[in-house]
Amino acid sequence: MKDIFLETKDLLSTTTARLAERTLPSELTKLDHAGEYSIKLISGAAWRASGKGVANKNAKNVYYLGESIRVGWQTPAGHSRRDWIGMYPVTANFSNQITTASSKGCFVYTHPDENLLAEMVVGDSIFASSVTGVVKAREGKKSSSLVEVLQGEALFSSSALPFKVGTYELRLHHGGTHAVLAQSKPFEITTCDSASIVRLFGADTSVDSAAPDPSKESELDELEQLSLALLTIANKAFAVTDSHTVGDPSSPSVDGPASRTGGDVVVQTDVVEPLDSVHDPFSLSEVLEEKQARRLGYAIKEYFGVEFASDVLIHAAKHGATVHDVAKRILEARQALSAYSLSTIKP
Repeated sequence: MKDIFLETKDLLSTTTARLAERTLPSELTKLDHAGEYSIKLISGAAWRASGKGVANKNAKNVYYLGESIRVGWQTPAGHSRRDWIGMYPVTANFSNQITTASSKGCFVYTHPDENLLAEMVVGDSIFASSVTGVVKAREGKKSSSLVEVLQGEALFSSSALPFKVGTYELRLHHGGTHAVLAQSKPFEITTCDSASIVRLFGADTSVDSAAPDPSKESELDELEQLSLALLTIANKAFAVTDSHTVGDPSSPSVDGPASRTGGDVVVQTDVVEPLDSVHDPFSLSEVLEEKQARRLGYAIKEYFGVEFASDVLIHAAKHGATVHDVAKRILEARQALSAYSLSTIKP
């Protein structure tokens, strides 16, 4: 029965994709310079940590769980201002021409116009992209004519990330539809050793603590290290994407896309990580939302090897637990599990 269910599910999915391909927006057939649409991943912490050597080229397409992912994009100058990039598991879609799976909120507009920006809410991650330059590109490999194209960069962070280990791809879509204009190479979201989190993520944090008891020095060192690692991961989950317009778009003195694209809007994006210390509350205003709790619970399991139910984390946040408090519980759980596993080993 299970096999019949899975076969039926696959059949429905592929049939849906084929039907969708036949109803692709008619304007796609009229698009000028369709070959000039492209997206390209910008390497992250794994590539930097590998030394960027040729032998470690596979690290170019690896990112750590919670790490922001930057994407370079290119479109013809006259592209739709509602074009957008979505992030999906590589097995989520059966067609390369149209996307049938939901992005589940993991998407960013490439080049939002004034109408889209009017809908922007503080903390909204979908406007974290803008033009970085205008260049002339050759239209086709054998053509001598040049086409004006826009180049930009999009940022996937916080709520725009899937926050789950796996293999993913990016898809550039046309004008608010699910018609695919370009795809990225597959990339992997994975984890690193918990002791390397702070170094790899480039966190700049500190721990305030009294002089350690020499008899407990190794334990305190491990707790401090784990607290900093947890602080880094919590900040990735709590981060707010602050996208805002900068300066007067009509002013020729504005340095950025506006001065190069004929009065275009300049969008600047900052990722704000709210926690400064391991003694800060393990929440925002003593409230840990269900989605954040699920993400943190999953990250704790993947990075530290300990399972914490989302309800437990919500309860801890509600009662004022700090990052250090939660880290101490993780350490205690790891020590208990370690002792149990050793005790079950027979000589």
